[in-house]
Amino acid sequence: MGFKNKFNDYVNNLFRHNTEFDEAIKYSLLPTGKLFRPHLFLNLCKDLNVNNVTTFYYATFLEFHHAYTLVHDDLPAMDDSAIRRSKPSVHVQFNEALAILVGDALLNQSYAQLNECNLGRKKMLTTFCTWALGFEGLILGQVEDLFGDDRVLDNILNIHELKTSRLIQCATMGAYYFSELDDEQSYQDFYKLGLSLGLNFQIKDDEDDFTNKENDEVNIFNDFPEQAKNLLEVTEKEIFTISEKYQLKNFRKM
Repeated sequence: MGFKNKFNDYVNNLFRHNTEFDEAIKYSLLPTGKLFRPHLFLNLCKDLNVNNVTTFYYATFLEFHHAYTLVHDDLPAMDDSAIRRSKPSVHVQFNEALAILVGDALLNQSYAQLNECNLGRKKMLTTFCTWALGFEGLILGQVEDLFGDDRVLDNILNIHELKTSRLIQCATMGAYYFSELDDEQSYQDFYKLGLSLGLNFQIKDDEDDFTNKENDEVNIFNDFPEQAKNLLEVTEKEIFTISEKYQLKNFRKM
């Protein structure tokens, strides 16, 4: 069974109570998006010959955490988005208070999923994730997005790094910690891979929004189109170099 089907079954079983709260949680998770972060992690694990059944729990950790950020980002006090994945956002479909609690539940459950992982370096991985996703990482990115100056290039890149790259780095570093790689150079390579993937991902998203005149959020193409194009080239080169170095065949198929 592929990850998507296994994830669907797992979510329906975990949030099986016949309550509006459970339904709202499932609404935020299903139907799934592209599951980019879990698939990134799992494909990297294949490339690194990881044989550990608890990779499933780490993949769900990534998706639960991602879903929590989307639910909270969409709230009226944050980005105030009424649509998510072509359907009403959680706070629109249900109500704002329930949406806040759904996000809280997903955040809490994501770390419960991480706790189910069985690997020798779980403490190191947990330390990385709490740093990457906490008040110095992803959450700080949302703070800067809401209150920072989005007309300064360095600020825009910092927001993209914190809000987008950090969770993607949890996927790449998760594969590193699950694998037998254990040296400073490999650590730095998988750290850079996640960073470059996140920046490349977000800049391309900015470009699409700018082209379609949907750039109502922080967008690098508003004021720095040439720098953005250059950064796409730089990050693509970095991604290619690292994928070649470690022969990441499954990763390159994504």
